[in-house]
Amino acid sequence: PTDPTMGSFAILSLFALVVVAMMMTISQAWVILPSCRARRSMRTVLNAGGKKQKAIMKQQAEFLTRDPGNLVADDPDTTDDLALVKTIVKAADERKAEDIVAIEVAHITTLTSFMVFCTGTSRPQNNAIIHSIMEELKDERGIVEHPQGKAESGWVVLDYGLRCMVHIMSPKARNYYQVEEQWRERGGKDVNLDDILVPNKVEQPLRTAEKSGSTMEGLTAEEDPFW
Repeated sequence: PTDPTMGSFAILSLFALVVVAMMMTISQAWVILPSCRARRSMRTVLNAGGKKQKAIMKQQAEFLTRDPGNLVADDPDTTDDLALVKTIVKAADERKAEDIVAIEVAHITTLTSFMVFCTGTSRPQNNAIIHSIMEELKDERGIVEHPQGKAESGWVVLDYGLRCMVHIMSPKARNYYQVEEQWRERGGKDVNLDDILVPNKVEQPLRTAEKSGSTMEGLTAEEDPFW
């Protein structure tokens, strides 16, 4: 005859496994949901336009660097993500992006593992940088991502999930928001890119906007604050 004690033990074991699975799911959701909210907020901000964008984007910069609490791992493995970062940096450098910086943030935030920042000195150049990164990752790794924001706004993001987030910014926007400095203050670690970046030996010509003192066609400096 079947031992009723064994049957009860099996039921209790199954119940315990279900409880553990539920706890793991809740724990993962607790880590992932803040990142999802951050990304939804970012899309709203970067697609906004008009005079309100500057204030909204400042709020977003503060939100991105807020304290994640104790949700991050003590020693996360970012080896694969670093290889992706190097591909991104190389693609941006091929389009003469300036001041390219990569910062490891996996140990201080659940948003992503690395942040890459670079600057383009004109809207066409920023668009070229964006497309260079997108095409390189699509061809080499089969990764497809659509940019958040437009070059006209001065701040475009390519969001590659928990692996890397790329910020392509105008000089004014990058200097104004100081997002990378906020990450460093929180403990972000700069990645050595000396083996990837090619020094620019040819001086870049002065931009048309700098020669003429003009901004985006038809707009005042206040209305077009990032170029």
